[in-house]
Amino acid sequence: MTDVGGINDASFNQLAWQGMQDAELDFGVEVNFLESQQQTDYEKNIQQFIEEGYDLIVTVGFLLGDATQAMAEANPDGKFAIVDVNYLSAPNILQSQFAVDENSFLAGYLAAGVSETGKVGTFGGINIPPVVQFMVGFENGVKYYNQVHGTNVEVLGWSTEAGDGLFTGNFDSLDDGRTFAESLFDEGADIVLPVAGPVGLGSAAAAQDRGMMMIGVDQDWYQSAPEYKEVYLTSVLKRVDLVSYKAVEKLVNGEFEGGLLDFKLENGGVDLADYHDNADKVSADLQAELDQLRQDIIDGKVSTGWADYIGAPKEEAPAEETPAAFVWPEAPASDGNFAGVDPTGQTVVWWHNHRGSREEKLAAIVDKFNAENPYGIVLDAQNQGGYGDIREKMGAGAVSGDLPGIVVGYQNDEAFYASVDILADMNPYVNDSHWGLSDADKADFVPGIYMQDVHPAFDNQRLGFPPNRSMEVVYYNKTWLEELGYDPADMDTLSPDLFEEIACAAAATRDDGEGGYIIRFDASQVAAAALARGGNVLNEAKDGYNYNSPELLDYFTQIKRMYDNGCAWVSPERYHNAEFAARQNIFYIGSTSGLPFTQESLDEVGSTDEWDIAPQPFTTDTPKQNLYGGSVMMPKGTPENELAAWIFIKWFTSPEIQAEWVKATNYFSPRYSTANYLGDYISENPKYAKALDLLPYAEFEPQLISYSDVRNAVNDAFQEIVNTPDIDIAQALEDLNTKANELHAEATE
Repeated sequence: MTDVGGINDASFNQLAWQGMQDAELDFGVEVNFLESQQQTDYEKNIQQFIEEGYDLIVTVGFLLGDATQAMAEANPDGKFAIVDVNYLSAPNILQSQFAVDENSFLAGYLAAGVSETGKVGTFGGINIPPVVQFMVGFENGVKYYNQVHGTNVEVLGWSTEAGDGLFTGNFDSLDDGRTFAESLFDEGADIVLPVAGPVGLGSAAAAQDRGMMMIGVDQDWYQSAPEYKEVYLTSVLKRVDLVSYKAVEKLVNGEFEGGLLDFKLENGGVDLADYHDNADKVSADLQAELDQLRQDIIDGKVSTGWADYIGAPKEEAPAEETPAAFVWPEAPASDGNFAGVDPTGQTVVWWHNHRGSREEKLAAIVDKFNAENPYGIVLDAQNQGGYGDIREKMGAGAVSGDLPGIVVGYQNDEAFYASVDILADMNPYVNDSHWGLSDADKADFVPGIYMQDVHPAFDNQRLGFPPNRSMEVVYYNKTWLEELGYDPADMDTLSPDLFEEIACAAAATRDDGEGGYIIRFDASQVAAAALARGGNVLNEAKDGYNYNSPELLDYFTQIKRMYDNGCAWVSPERYHNAEFAARQNIFYIGSTSGLPFTQESLDEVGSTDEWDIAPQPFTTDTPKQNLYGGSVMMPKGTPENELAAWIFIKWFTSPEIQAEWVKATNYFSPRYSTANYLGDYISENPKYAKALDLLPYAEFEPQLISYSDVRNAVNDAFQEIVNTPDIDIAQALEDLNTKANELHAEATE
């Protein structure tokens, strides 16, 4: 089933269909296709194929991800495959990913070597990861050519540093393809790479008219659109046909199961096409360099930059690319979902968990909103204790009807509140043409964070919105570490063995059982430890728990050993920064949002010790970090109050206000462009900068409805393991796993 580009898009829809046709010839199966005319067709078309009894349904592209997930969950016995999506959780979906940054890097190097003007260009359809991946690789390939040759070939249309560039906003307008290409040609580019499916056919026509060149995407455009064959320098091949072909092959052979197909240069899943009529423009020396570069990418000697880019906040953009200031729309709207709904004069109560200096700084931001919004909306921010306290009050409010306009909580809280029907779906607000987010705003959010509050189990409702995130890291006393003879540089690759060795060395300097690591009985720490050892607290299907894994057995065995040997101890305090300042522990593990509190504690006792942060002790090739954070939700209320609540949330998550929140809290912002408003904050706060560098290695905690109760069970089991002499840890984890999955079964009955 295609996206809106259609079956003859000269791109990945057409190529995916070619794979189906090849499978029909090789395996004797019956194949068919449906074209989606608009996004609302996606689930409808999938349902039609289900009703017609097809054994396998292949969907094409990022835009069909939500629909595929929803239909796969609704039809657990069905078999689904999807092109170019790797983040879905349904166990009956065969997913796929393509390292198009690798061959795009080669294309950038090639274009830089062939360009006569010293300028090349690119543009995309929509600012989404599968598109941006091409553009990042292309730009970095040009930069690498400049590095090798001492040249200064310029890339127009995309900046990896700013995380933004030229986008048509669609995948079907040939007119846009012509216009965008002509604009790049007018700026001096003589080679363009359009990453927008059939939109690129308009670019090919413009290149033909101007005597310029372009690079095709997905398939060899010399073969698929030969009417413009003289303009193609090459094409960046993305063997989408292999996804549909291999999915059918697995079905026919009785081997079909959910999982991931991974295509890269090394296995031929991505590559460059032949140069065809423009082969004479590629010198023998340049080709030799490309051959060597190809092997260097495969061997890991040269990085395309994509791994560093994805999920990480971007560097400050040039001033002219800084997003516009927040705009207050006119109220009420005259059309759309909220026509006639007037938020004027509404009071919105926000139940939050922020305390101390953070609450004071939040109050200043709220005062700014109350003073500046033109509708007379009053935001009443009320601290209601911790997440558990808020959860209890929301449970009571579900019965009494006494609910706030905004409430903070985790994704599992969202699922619980939705199960008792007290949350508003935020999708109508986010997508409203008058009050919602623009396409540029949506693209400014880190995709994984932006989609975390969309729940397939609840018809893809957006049950929350992300104002911030934080991460589990190791806090360590750098001065003490050096006194013990260890090199702080080794902390960047901290292994569990080194972590234990240093903790024991620190404990040996004291005679009171303290000095090493303060154990944190917390489910987030357990989730972080599982990730860092190559495991996960969720099962492979992501629909249950996996607490009896070898990775967690290794973790709990180590912590128990450290405790028994006096290298780790238990504190009655909830937060450990004060003990850290008093040298009662060389290590503790906590959230990055605690960075300012740690320094405050050292200042309070007059300590001159230097300290720093490190990744969770890991055994994997790279760090694996646990990223988490509460989102804001909108309990159901009057249309006027809900709209007023959304106006505040939209304002609070705007980049300029997010910058104020980052400075106040050390949270990570979910928006790339927040960095544009931070000035020198990142460079002046190296520990925060170090934490940002770990973001590309982050994964999320579970959002299962049962996770609140399971967290309590994990805490209890953790304490039992540490405090019980001669305990059978493997059996304790078996019991925990059974309990966790029983709690999940009860919650989902």
